[in-house]
Amino acid sequence: MTYHFVSKSYKETVTLIIGTTKERYVLHKDLLCFYSDFFRAAFNSSFKEATEREIELPDTEIEVFEAFQVWLYTQDLPQNEALPTSVYLEWPLLIKLWVFGDRYQIPLLQNNAIDAITDKANKDNTVPIFWINLTYENTVPGSRLRKAITDIMVYRSKMPGSTDVENIASSCLQNSRYWPKEACLDVMAEMSLAWKNKAPRFGSAIKKEKCHYHVHYGDEHC
Repeated sequence: MTYHFVSKSYKETVTLIIGTTKERYVLHKDLLCFYSDFFRAAFNSSFKEATEREIELPDTEIEVFEAFQVWLYTQDLPQNEALPTSVYLEWPLLIKLWVFGDRYQIPLLQNNAIDAITDKANKDNTVPIFWINLTYENTVPGSRLRKAITDIMVYRSKMPGSTDVENIASSCLQNSRYWPKEACLDVMAEMSLAWKNKAPRFGSAIKKEKCHYHVHYGDEHC
């Protein structure tokens, strides 16, 4: 695909200083600000970030930022180079990209990441059981990412003792290394709803519309 940028809009650049190693990345300001309310406010204000045209993101991992940079210029997430059999990135990177988009107010990145997360669960036949803590430590109750991960665990996984909600509760609470209590409660609530609605579970595809997990502002919709 060929991208025809308006050169006048892509002359000014800003520098993002990433991670504890302070790696410097130069990006086009207008492009960055178009997709991110956070960076738009930072670079179009009277604060030093706008004056110096640079900002530090010390808590951002290099791998996460470079994946974001690919997305910013192509509108596609990078391919999974570590696992050629899958086009989808690994679970922790997809989750961290969503969290990055949440932190820096980039809803389109969040939506692209969540689409990849649900597609990965359906097509790669894997579930993020080892990354539930990562999700819950970096999100708030009611977040779209928590909802997606909960649905994946309910409808895609076969957890030990997963014959009823009571057994799942026991399994959750005994495995606090992977299951924070909030995640246990969310999974049990969704399982109860699935049981009530006689919805198929354990290996079923996630059939909810992708927009169900999307972040929208104001009157936006899919």
